This record gives sequence, C-alpha cells and structure tokens, in this order.
Amino acid sequence: MVITFYNKKGGVGKTNLSYCVARELNAYLLSNDDSLIEIAYPGKALIKENIYNDIKTLKSKNVDVIVDLGGFITEETSDILKISDLIIIPTISDMNSMKRTIATYKESVEVNNNVIIAANIIENREDIEFIEKNLGLEVSLKIPKSKIFHNALKEKLSFQELIDKEPLNKHRYKKIIKSFGELNNKIKITTKLDK
Repeated sequence: MVITFYNKKGGVGKTNLSYCVARELNAYLLSNDDSLIEIAYPGKALIKENIYNDIKTLKSKNVDVIVDLGGFITEETSDILKISDLIIIPTISDMNSMKRTIATYKESVEVNNNVIIAANIIENREDIEFIEKNLGLEVSLKIPKSKIFHNALKEKLSFQELIDKEPLNKHRYKKIIKSFGELNNKIKITTKLDK
C-alpha cells in the first residue's frame, strides 16, 4: 500500500499527518522534503530528493509506505501520484491554501481516482464552513488542531504510544484521536488494508 500526502501549498500539515499515520500503521515513511522524520522515526523514514524508485521497490515487496510530498513539483510527482493507492490532500482555512488545494486536486485526479481532501488544523466550526464554502470540493476528513502532532514528533512516538506513556492523554486528546481514527479507517477502507 502507498498512501501519499500531497498539496502544492506548504504549511498545511502534510509532514505531521504523514508521520503520525506511518507510526500508527508501522509503515515506512518517505519524503522528498527536508524535515525531522528521519530523527523521529529512525530506520523507517527516509528523506531524499528522488524517492520514486524506493517507493516502487517497497510497493513491489508489499511493504506499506506513507509518502510526504513537498509542496513543490518534481519530475517524479506525477509518477508517485500514479502508483499511490490513496492520495490525501490536507488543506487549512485560508484562501491561499484553497487555491493551491484546488490546483493540487485537479492535478491529482488526472492520474489517480483515489483522492480525498482533509480539512486540517481546524480550530472551530467556522474553519470547516470556510473550507467547505470556498473549496467547492467534498471534504472527507476534518482534523482538529492539536498539540498531539507536535508531541508525537518531539517524543518520537505514535499517538497510541503517547497514550500508553501517559493515560491522561486519552482524555486530553479525545477529539483528535477520534478524527485520527476516522482517517485510519478511511485509509483501510479505501486501500482494503486489513490490519
């Protein structure tokens, strides 16, 4: 399985989402954009400019791969989108993100039918309404703003490991854990992953 997080707009939370999904699914995480993932997920994360062949190799071995594509276009972008089992386009509630998300969506569906939009870093109901009104595309997932993403990277842990480490986190992060569970279920249903 290959799940790709992609948006031409930077700052929409692709890296945090892809890292946390990879940790939860115990999948490999590949990125063409510089970040802390290799430090936070040693042995399972790889950052390099050209990742298409690595993704293809892992997919041929039936290894689960999460891809964090930078907000820039490379020669490999279209090829990566084509071999993805699911493309998740995170977006946030600002007009610049809406414009880039629409362009990203149009580019993605030209090469792959399995594309979903995730409203990310949602602070309130107005954010969701703003995204739905201005995007003009179906928003499949709504992910609230939460410190759990920062804490997961900082602690080098998955959500479940954070909860196991500090049981109060189950209550503290109740909303995000529910949304994240919906994201994981969407991935499993869409890719027919049975874990």
